[in-house]
Amino acid sequence: MSTVVYRDRAYDVKMRRDRRGVCFDFAPPLPLERTHRSIRADLENIQAGLTDFLFERWPYAIGLGAIAIWLVALAKRNRRLSAEMNDESTPALADVLPDLAEELEVLLKGQGEGELADQVTGLRIVDRCRCQDDFCATFYVLPKPHGSYGPGRRNVSLSPEKGMLILDVVNERIAGVEVLYRDEIRQTLQSVLPDVPASSGNPE
Repeated sequence: MSTVVYRDRAYDVKMRRDRRGVCFDFAPPLPLERTHRSIRADLENIQAGLTDFLFERWPYAIGLGAIAIWLVALAKRNRRLSAEMNDESTPALADVLPDLAEELEVLLKGQGEGELADQVTGLRIVDRCRCQDDFCATFYVLPKPHGSYGPGRRNVSLSPEKGMLILDVVNERIAGVEVLYRDEIRQTLQSVLPDVPASSGNPE
């Protein structure tokens, strides 16, 4: 709601949308009299008032546009992550390491991380750590980033009876499971996701 002064009288203006574009409602209606002034002069006065009306509100329009762009980008990102987590070409954690999946759920619930615990049944192993440390059994349930995870990342350290378990959580989604000193898990991961042998070239 704004006010436009026309012929020494104030009029309330409301902006609304219709199928043809943007309309402005004046209360009371504007008297456009042909006998005293030309329509062109009337419209120039109205335009000046509407310019002030819109100028006062342009920061809100920019802010709403930025929010809309951010929401669209966030929706695309969530769809991509959901597709990656539900990709049936990658093995499900509950199928490959059922005992570990159950252990993670129990430990997370015990630490008050119920929302993360609910994610465990849907986790799929997209890759494992390729370091050569014989104590490492870390694996990823979202694609490993190039560099750091960036903002929105936190670690959740668990207290298993054996070895070490630390979750990498990004924007409240489990991204990776750091597993250390669990040989049985490392061996299982290596059998499911073996190293790719280097190409030796074509023999002559």
